[in-house]
Amino acid sequence: MARFLFCHLVSFASLLTASYGFPGQSQKAGAAFLAIGDWGGWSNSVPVSKWQLQTADGMNKVANELGVSKVFLLGDNFYDRGVKSNTSKRFNQTFEEVFGTKEHLQDLPFHVIAGNHDYYGKVQAQMDYKGSHRWQFPALFYVVKHSWRRADGGTATVDIIFTDSQLLVPEYTLSPKQFRHTGIEVEKWAWVEQQMEASTADFLIVAGHYPIYASGGEGPVKEMVQKMLPLLKAHGAHYISGHDHILGHYEEEGVHMFVTGIGRMCCYPPKYAHLVPKQAVKFYLVGDKAKGPGVGTRLVSSDIEGGFLAIELFDEFIRFSFYTETGALLYQPTAIPKRVQAH
Repeated sequence: MARFLFCHLVSFASLLTASYGFPGQSQKAGAAFLAIGDWGGWSNSVPVSKWQLQTADGMNKVANELGVSKVFLLGDNFYDRGVKSNTSKRFNQTFEEVFGTKEHLQDLPFHVIAGNHDYYGKVQAQMDYKGSHRWQFPALFYVVKHSWRRADGGTATVDIIFTDSQLLVPEYTLSPKQFRHTGIEVEKWAWVEQQMEASTADFLIVAGHYPIYASGGEGPVKEMVQKMLPLLKAHGAHYISGHDHILGHYEEEGVHMFVTGIGRMCCYPPKYAHLVPKQAVKFYLVGDKAKGPGVGTRLVSSDIEGGFLAIELFDEFIRFSFYTETGALLYQPTAIPKRVQAH
């Protein structure tokens, strides 16, 4: 089994800083992506929320600033009951008319996964939708590869493994009942591990709907803690998710986990914050308009109605940042060195 180490030891990080330099605020990334979860309006009768619209404006602003080339939609794409047909008007109302009208988003691919609310409808209908080049949902599980030219003339790479949380943890309370006690998760976990094992990319990101750790109204997902977290540790990967309607950053043994679940509203109360290991918590926003007892340093003190995650990839580092619905930088931890294969 190939294994990877994080360059997160203080002495080695200092060496890397001296050799390459952590990316500065003004340094242009080799690649940049946005990620948003739990974004898809309220219902068929109210297909968008005003905060979803505001968040799309903020994403448009940041996409221009960072030179974003992809957007990741992390599930709960159509509240409250999904869609039943690939010709549903919700594709236009909730997606195309929101993102397809933004100058710096309209030409980008939006890579999609399903959330638990999407399973109240027909997820296959979402995969069958071909109404625009933007909507990219080829399968429940798939991999997107991206590369860019390094400063030294070489090639840097990132693999993003997109997963369906509902099939990975069918026994979870909010997963669709039709998958329970079927054993379908066995082959799906095997696929995820195979993709991680096969990846030789400089950076590896896994995307899912359900979080590993989360501090809001949904809380940690036990099966993800038990199964996904060890795989991430073994393969030098990081994890992005939605589901819990908060923004959160958690870290354990070099694995960074980001929850971006406020695409249409902010935020759930900290109902399950006590279930997350204290040492893992780096940052979270909770409560109506983020007025709850959060953790970490936020760069915006005003009320927050929505938000999203930005991912910037440099030759030697990756940087995750949270932004508000206005496109204001909210939280930006230290950039993370790329994974290094252990021999």
